[in-house]
Amino acid sequence: MATERKRPVKLQVNTNGAWKDLVRFDAGIDVMAAEAMDAAERLGQVDSSVSFRLVIDDGSATTLYRWTNELGWKEVTHG
Repeated sequence: MATERKRPVKLQVNTNGAWKDLVRFDAGIDVMAAEAMDAAERLGQVDSSVSFRLVIDDGSATTLYRWTNELGWKEVTHG
């Protein structure tokens, strides 16, 4: 039986113009969020042309954070 996620998010990668899901997890569990974001950063250091984003997993895909090799993780503000 799957555990319900309190803050469902997806980590996505963009390698050539389209966002692709890498993993879904509960951002309400701080260690999961930190580990996923750290892993993405390490992968991004291998290929500086990729970018990552953390989005809400509710169909809207609202971006919470974005990562680039130049800037690292940055919170995205809306409105």
